[in-house]
Amino acid sequence: MKAKGHPIGATGVSQAVEAFKQLLRKAEKGRQADIKSGKWLTHNVGGTGHYAYVTIYGLEKR
Repeated sequence: MKAKGHPIGATGVSQAVEAFKQLLRKAEKGRQADIKSGKWLTHNVGGTGHYAYVTIYGLEKR
């Protein structure tokens, strides 16, 4: 994820897409994690290190 280049938001967006795919168990073969909790966490640092974001994703059990 570190090498997404310099477009603003590219790393954070790709992390969100990956989290969504993982939670739905639709990640590419060989990349799918064994998720038992139904939760996923991403961490992203922006700018020159002044901004840090932690996002927790989860699926509702129905």
